[in-house]
Amino acid sequence: MIVRLKLRNWRSHNESEFKFTKGVNALIGIMGSGKSSVMDGMCYALFGTFPNLQQRKLKLDDIIRTKPNQAQSAFVEADFAKDGAVYTISREIALNKGTTNVELRKNGELLEAENSQAVTEYVEKILRADYDVFTRAVYAEQNQLDYFLELPKGQRMFQIDNLLKLDRFETARKNVTTLINKLETERSGKEGAARALFSQKDSSDLAKLENDISELSERVSDLDLRLAAISIERDKVKKEVESARESGKIEAEIGKIETERRGLISTLEVLESELSGTKKLSIPEPAGLRAEKGEFDKLVQQHGTPKEVSSSLKGLKEKELELSKKIERNKTKTEYLGHALKDIEEEEHCPLCKTKLKSAHKKKLKSEHSKLIDNLKLEIDTLKKELNTAKKEYFDLEGVHAILNELQQSIRDAEQEQKAQKKLLDESINRGKELEKKKKEFEQKIKELDKKYLELSGKIVVKADAESLELRYQDLIRQEEKVKGQIKSEQAVASEKKERIAVLVGKKHDYENILKDVEWISQTKKLMELFSGALLKTQEALREEFVGIVNEVMAEVWPTLYPYGDITAVKLEIENRDYVLKARTTAEWVNVEGITSGGERSLAALALRIAFSLALARNLGMLVLDEPTHNLDVNAIDELAITLRERLPNLIDQVFLITHEERLESAVSGYLYKLERNKELDEPTKINLIASPEI
Repeated sequence: MIVRLKLRNWRSHNESEFKFTKGVNALIGIMGSGKSSVMDGMCYALFGTFPNLQQRKLKLDDIIRTKPNQAQSAFVEADFAKDGAVYTISREIALNKGTTNVELRKNGELLEAENSQAVTEYVEKILRADYDVFTRAVYAEQNQLDYFLELPKGQRMFQIDNLLKLDRFETARKNVTTLINKLETERSGKEGAARALFSQKDSSDLAKLENDISELSERVSDLDLRLAAISIERDKVKKEVESARESGKIEAEIGKIETERRGLISTLEVLESELSGTKKLSIPEPAGLRAEKGEFDKLVQQHGTPKEVSSSLKGLKEKELELSKKIERNKTKTEYLGHALKDIEEEEHCPLCKTKLKSAHKKKLKSEHSKLIDNLKLEIDTLKKELNTAKKEYFDLEGVHAILNELQQSIRDAEQEQKAQKKLLDESINRGKELEKKKKEFEQKIKELDKKYLELSGKIVVKADAESLELRYQDLIRQEEKVKGQIKSEQAVASEKKERIAVLVGKKHDYENILKDVEWISQTKKLMELFSGALLKTQEALREEFVGIVNEVMAEVWPTLYPYGDITAVKLEIENRDYVLKARTTAEWVNVEGITSGGERSLAALALRIAFSLALARNLGMLVLDEPTHNLDVNAIDELAITLRERLPNLIDQVFLITHEERLESAVSGYLYKLERNKELDEPTKINLIASPEI
């Protein structure tokens, strides 16, 4: 609901301000008094434009008042109430600069001031109505009450569809149709490509090649088995041939082994004598070593290893340094606190903040400082005791460290001497072990050679048998090479066929992928066709719902608008894809365009306007009627006044009436303003409040 409108330098208005309320508010005045400019200002405040400006009949600079002198700017401000809040919109136009300042506030708090478009979008969001709905359904301009009746055939549906936002559905449907056509073209192209890519002959060739590969695989498998059998027999004969070749060498090898065995036995007898002497050797432990080790171990148990004692000495030395530092720090603190205590005793003001010290505060500070000094002195005494203890521990541990180092060196020297003696013994023992190991190795070798002699003695082949084995071995080699050649030949044929199969399988795979694409495209096309039909049905359903709401409102309004009985009702219908407004006479339903009376036509158009306002902008709850009495007789004007005052407020919260017809003053239930202007002197518009809810 619009509650206030302010105009400054707006067309013929110098400084005009209006209040509005629920019900019917009216602006009455002669032609040219500035009535319509008020509604233009309201429209501009809400949406940043109005019909004459939007249609380029006026420029922004034409809005700025020119007489008696050219103003440099124009200003419009409107308050409207919505959902318990009051919003204020202000827009300012500067000469030759366009809109320079714009603001939107909610209960005084700034919401938006970036630019005119941003404010307009914010207002549309709050009102849930845009400029088109306001100007086509809410704001009936002067001489434009029958705007929808004047539209040529076909344009009504286009214009009303735009108001209903059905044009978006139609745009979507056309886009879907375009997509369907593109999908069909793509599907057809892919089907042709699929047929060209993989023909029936390709399918037959692929099946034959796969069968050939299967047969080749079986033949190669048989040849592999045959080759394996030949190879096994060849290896067996080869071993027999090699055994025959080796039989002549066995006797010489046995003689060599016997000679070597006799030499080893003789050598081992000498080694056994040498080993028996080394086993009797022993190393006495150096004198005093055991006692020194015992004393060293005892000290280690008490104080730790030399390394650990060295680490402890280092820690004690660090502790001495740390304690010395703490003592010095505490001495410094004691001196500082002593000076501070002296200052407190001698001075009347705080040495830090310079404020005057009260006796109690001074006493408290002296007590605190004295206590801190005593505590520090006690801590210094404690630290000195700890320091003396640390120094004594360091001195004692330093003596232990010297003894440990001396014992450790003595033990090392004795052990070094013992190691030198042990090394001689170990070398002798190792020599004996090495000879003993060698003896065992030769004995084992003799056993192995004896075993081999027994094995080979039974494998000596006569010369005739050896020649027969050689011939058999060579024949098996020839058979093996022949079978290998057959396998290689079959594999080469199979490889060539596999290459052809790979090409055909690739083409088949691509063919199947294309067919999947074709199927997907077909399914998508069906879905798009269903979607297109749904969009069309949605448009039809929304139109029918809209027509139902419009007709319901007109059925309620018409009897209150029309004072005669020859036309009992009006309704909106859809015929041949267009909207037609019809009136019911005593005989039949006829097109309103066919009614000869201008008054009847105007009232029918008014009923349609009211219905459109409720159907398209019910949330706005507003109707603006600019000179609605055109072509109406006295009775119709009186009935219109009654309807506006008593019946229409039940349907619409706020009505704005712009008229020169004083008979409509009785229709006003809110604010009634009379606008006057001396056009001969080109004076600005004067505003006279005739009636208001407060009067």
